[in-house]
Amino acid sequence: LHKTYRSMTPVQADLEFLENAKKLSMYGVDLHQAKDLEGVDITLGVCSSGLLVYKDKLRINRFPWPKVLKISYKRSSFFIKIRPGEQEQYESTIGFKLPSYRAAKKLWKVCVEHHTFFRLTSTEEIG
Repeated sequence: LHKTYRSMTPVQADLEFLENAKKLSMYGVDLHQAKDLEGVDITLGVCSSGLLVYKDKLRINRFPWPKVLKISYKRSSFFIKIRPGEQEQYESTIGFKLPSYRAAKKLWKVCVEHHTFFRLTSTEEIG
């Protein structure tokens, strides 16, 4: 692998590295340990496309940011309110249990930041 980068400048090598890294399935995913409401151990992943739910390192659900209406937490519980889909008539709220109040607040903060930033349509909206 290193031999293929030998003829590149450091900048070219960095760009090539980043091109390969962004193709990895877990690139840019911020992981948080949690439990579903039935007490099953899961991992929540926050990324540019939305909130991901993993069980035993396998993605079992995905909530894209445009479908998320509200993000909240209370004590050590974390909640997302989802827009109704084509088949549903009502919004639904999904809850997760985090190890502590601090963990729930940290996940809430990361989700709010991602939810806000990755739904922007232009650079003029930042400010």
